[in-house]
Amino acid sequence: MSESERRLHQYFKGWPNPSNQYMQDLVWAMKIGIQFLNSIKDKPSAKQKCVVFDFDDCLVFGDPASVVGVREMELGEHDGNEIFTLPRNEPIVKLAEYAKSIKYMIIILTARPKTSREATRWNCRDFRIPYDAIIMNDADDDACFKVNVRRRIAAKYDVVLTVGDQITDCLCPGAKTAFIKLPDPGSYDDDKKIYSNMSLASYAWIPQG
Repeated sequence: MSESERRLHQYFKGWPNPSNQYMQDLVWAMKIGIQFLNSIKDKPSAKQKCVVFDFDDCLVFGDPASVVGVREMELGEHDGNEIFTLPRNEPIVKLAEYAKSIKYMIIILTARPKTSREATRWNCRDFRIPYDAIIMNDADDDACFKVNVRRRIAAKYDVVLTVGDQITDCLCPGAKTAFIKLPDPGSYDDDKKIYSNMSLASYAWIPQG
């Protein structure tokens, strides 16, 4: 087992036990997010306030390298689209539920292709994940996809918080937009037989005043 594999196993093993380090980091993120949203809920805004969430490894748990043994649940096809679901990432869904409870709009911004739209909707319905809109990727090789879409969202809504596991979920959110960066399990390179782009760090930036 490589060093990267050992790190993944140590970090994710035991999900969703509260003592698991990954879960502890998600709970930290949830608390930071709820505290921030609560602190600004009564501040006036000319536009509808919204929170932008990534989907995979954010609102749902995608088991990295099957460390935990969780697999996508294949549900067949609907109107020609493959339907599959992943389990809720409980602390982050609770953050979304709290945002919804105080009348914030919930936008899911995911790099999933548009062919996964129905699967994402089914996942939200079956696991009771709140959302008002889902925006999918229209170009798989567009590295700036999320940054550009967030700018368009910000032109219409007051984006107060963005949450996701990759740096592209945090880049250029807006001068007064908070962000929470969650652990990113990365991906497995079949050719090189190694894990790459793994970033298990969790951090947040919260605007003051």
